[in-house]
Formats: sequence, C-alpha cells, structure tokens
Amino acid sequence: MTIATSASASATSVVQRASGSRTKINLTAFQYPSGYRGINYGAQLDRLRRDLGITLTGDTARGPARGMGLPQHAEHFFAIPDWGMIASNQNEALKIVLAALARKLGTNFAMMGISIDDQHMREHDATTMALLTHHARQPRNKVRMLPAQFGARYKGGQRLRDVRSTCLGSVNGEFGLNAYTVAVMLLTHPERLLTKKPTFCIRCPGTEYSIAGDGDFASCPIFGVVNGQIRFTAVKDVLGGNKAVFGAATGFVLPELIAS
Repeated sequence: MTIATSASASATSVVQRASGSRTKINLTAFQYPSGYRGINYGAQLDRLRRDLGITLTGDTARGPARGMGLPQHAEHFFAIPDWGMIASNQNEALKIVLAALARKLGTNFAMMGISIDDQHMREHDATTMALLTHHARQPRNKVRMLPAQFGARYKGGQRLRDVRSTCLGSVNGEFGLNAYTVAVMLLTHPERLLTKKPTFCIRCPGTEYSIAGDGDFASCPIFGVVNGQIRFTAVKDVLGGNKAVFGAATGFVLPELIAS
C-alpha cells in the first residue's frame, strides 16, 4: 500500500482530483457509480469468509428475515462482523480489513498519510452508544446486519457536526458510521468507489481523527477515489468549496429485537 507523507496534502489532492475543480462544482455530476448496487446478504457473507478468513455459522450470522423492511433513508442491509472476531481492538481490526482491501484491489487501493492508533483515531461517543443498542437488538449475531446508506443522504457541504446533529435528532436511530464499518462495507461492495467517473468521497463521521496526534480530533477519515484508485486518508471538517464532493455514511439502529 502506498503511504503519502502528508495527510492534508493527500486529502486535498483526492478532493481536487475528484472534483476536477478547485472552486465551482457541479454536484449533480457526483452520483453512485453505475456498477454499484447492494448485493444480497448471503453473497456478502461469502465475501467476508473469503477475504477475512472468518468462520461464520447460521446461528451467529443471521440476515434480515423475509419481508423485513429498511428504516427510512437506509439503502441496504450490510453484513458487519464484530471487530472482536478479527482483532483485539477496533483499530487493529480496521488495519486487517484495509489489508484485505489491498489484497483484493491491488494497485486500486492506497493508504495516504493516515495513522491508525489511539493517539490519532477514536470512535465518536454517539456512535458508540448507538452501536450498543444496535448490537443488543441482535444478541446472538456476531456478524450484525446493519441498515445503512453509503453517503448519498449527506452528499454536499454539510459540516460533520451538522451531520452528527441530524443523526442525534432522528427518530429512526441514525448514527455516523466509523471507519471500520465503512471499510467492511467497501470490502463487500468495492464497486461503490471503483470508478473513473465523478463520485463523491465517503466520510466516516463515527470516527474522529487527530491529524497531528495532539488531542485535537477535529478531522475525519475518508475513502476517496482518484482515477479509479480508492484512497484512505483524513481531512479536516471543511475543505473550502471542495467539501461538496463529500458524502457521509450513516447507519440505523435495528428497529426491532431479533429473537435469540
């Protein structure tokens, strides 16, 4: 995986190259790639088995029941393994998922000047609390079904605090997704960013990032794309007019208890 020396420079490059402009942006040009669509739950589990080498059983990886509806604004049910199945903590699990993405995509994936450790990266409190409730509603599952959207709902110039505030005020348990969850979603759905046409980057509002590692967690990890290559980096909350090419990924707490 390619490592850049400057996170801020890398992020600016991702955004400028993705937008094709430093100033005026035609937001309507930035859509989901035509090749992206949510794949069925069983196929997601197969990809997780293959790419992460984890063992899954029907009792611990149950998907949505027939006729189970999605919460408003959710696009699809995504299969998300508990990070404890993969590593001793969430940051280590994120590294493993990113390494799996690198193996899967080869030169089509790169990490750009981002540090994955407790000094630089932490989960937002609201996301932690939402996940506790979400997990409690499917107590036997080790791979949790997650209703989520991949960024289109917040495509545009909203600040992270505004996205998080909207989530907190929602009636359907919406919360910002952390970088680990978004990485897993890309592992099962790489088509979301594998394109050379304009598409919007994915912010991970459930993870806070400190670029300098100095306790100022004012930034956010993103998955961007340049010339068909997916790049994982971090950006400050606002990058001038270029912020319009971002979309924030969010999930939704399951609306009902899945019987144990």
